[in-house]
Amino acid sequence: MRLGANQPRIGTFNERVILDALRRAPGQSLTELSSTTGLAVPTVSGLLKQLTSRGLVSAIGTQRVERGRPRTRLALVPEARFSVGIHLDPTVITIALLDLAGRARSTRLEQGALDDPPDVVIERIVASTASMIAAEGVDRSRIVGAGVASPGPIDLTGGRLVDPPWLPGWQGVALREELEEGLEMSVLFEKDTTAAVVGETWLRREDGDVNVLLFVYVGVGIGVGVTTTGEVLRGSTGNAGEIGGFFEPAADEPVFPPSVTAASSSVDPSYLVAWARDLGILEERVVEPAEVAGDPAVKRSSLPQLADIDHAFSELCDEADSGEPRALQLMTAAGAKVARMVEVLTDLMDVDTVVMGGPYWGRVQSFYEPEIRERLSQRRRGQVRRRLTLSSSLMGESAGAIGAAAMVLDERYVPRAAMLAVDD
Repeated sequence: MRLGANQPRIGTFNERVILDALRRAPGQSLTELSSTTGLAVPTVSGLLKQLTSRGLVSAIGTQRVERGRPRTRLALVPEARFSVGIHLDPTVITIALLDLAGRARSTRLEQGALDDPPDVVIERIVASTASMIAAEGVDRSRIVGAGVASPGPIDLTGGRLVDPPWLPGWQGVALREELEEGLEMSVLFEKDTTAAVVGETWLRREDGDVNVLLFVYVGVGIGVGVTTTGEVLRGSTGNAGEIGGFFEPAADEPVFPPSVTAASSSVDPSYLVAWARDLGILEERVVEPAEVAGDPAVKRSSLPQLADIDHAFSELCDEADSGEPRALQLMTAAGAKVARMVEVLTDLMDVDTVVMGGPYWGRVQSFYEPEIRERLSQRRRGQVRRRLTLSSSLMGESAGAIGAAAMVLDERYVPRAAMLAVDD
């Protein structure tokens, strides 16, 4: 590893230091920014002049001091820059528009949007994104790029989906390249769990004391994302966080045909619905597979099944909420499994912050959260006492899209030591 510093990049790095400091604590004065960042007052003053001239920073008032002139309070200009986030979830496409402060200006959801072939879906995403930008009156020159997130596994380098179990027909689709061409802007591509943890870290701007954050993404499948002092763990191929193997069915649990559960683990909605139907909690339904682009030889069985599973899973959660004993036992057992996984990972990585989120978290929270809190409250032998917090995501059900947009802002405006490295 080459550890030298690239002198021309230091100015850009220090600009990002100032922007990140104002993002985390708006309203600081020049003197306070110098103290916060460790940069000399003349350096901060020069950087602020440049950032102000580019419209990224502005004064928001004054602050009285005991001696001398009042200090000017400074903040980011939220409307100065924007980013777009796109999430391909098997049941819904979500598009979000974030401003420089990380606030979602607009969010659009399209249910059943993946029923069509990939080329049609991509065209729809491009049109919907353009419509959203126009509706918000945002100058496209202020949009610094787009991020797109999808279920794994992915080819991070090639910007392609590899073999997503719930997205048949999308294998090998060059999603990043096609969206760059359609949107006419640069596009970042990540796995949705990675995007979610980046977004959560970006939005938790006041949590400067967070060291290791574990994001548990509860959706059609379950996965995790991890950041250490703001640096996301991607793994060697960009597919870190695949934990479905953790939830193999126990010996006393039913093993359903692959056509029913696809690549499901024993805590995924598809598996829980299949189990509920096997127990007679829910009525059995037969869903006919759809064809790909009119070709009867190629069946896309997952999409109609997912619409049915989504509806049935809501029914199952409602039954459990109402106190139906078997449904409640089923959901509580799933919560116990997730709690055990969270316990193991928090110990393994010495986590201090656990965040639960994803499109299905709101439905399962009442069953899973008590189990998780109980597990995390138990101090195990040989464990060092540490502060450990558990909370729900700030991004709600749009975690994938907001996280994808946050990736763009994170790459553009957060200081990273790697950007100072000497070029080969």
